[in-house]
Amino acid sequence: MMDRFWIAFAALAGAVGALGDAVIRHLVSDPEQIEFGITAARYGMIHALALLGVALLWNRDDYYAPGFWLPAAGWCFVVGQLLFSGSLYAFAFGIAPGWAGLVTKPGLGFFVLGWLALFLHAVFSRRQQ
Repeated sequence: MMDRFWIAFAALAGAVGALGDAVIRHLVSDPEQIEFGITAARYGMIHALALLGVALLWNRDDYYAPGFWLPAAGWCFVVGQLLFSGSLYAFAFGIAPGWAGLVTKPGLGFFVLGWLALFLHAVFSRRQQ
């Protein structure tokens, strides 16, 4: 069930990234806002692929127990998408509320934590008997 959520979220993030980049370049004229949008799209696409990787690891035939670190990685990538990419898209379209800047850096931190959790999963996962 969790793997389906991550795949669906990755697909949505990938679509938003691909569409967002194109839309921002056509609707926004301020170079700083365009850069926010391009950064949001780039990070969104990269972490959509990372989330697909988490879902694939979850469903491997030679199943390794997901334990704590694999789900943690998945959730960190989801939260990072929402906070980091979401706030940058809001800045790009000029609709960012006053608190949006407060969630951008923590969102980036969640991306880093996601990669760290994925690393820890690789190091500490054990094959189920």
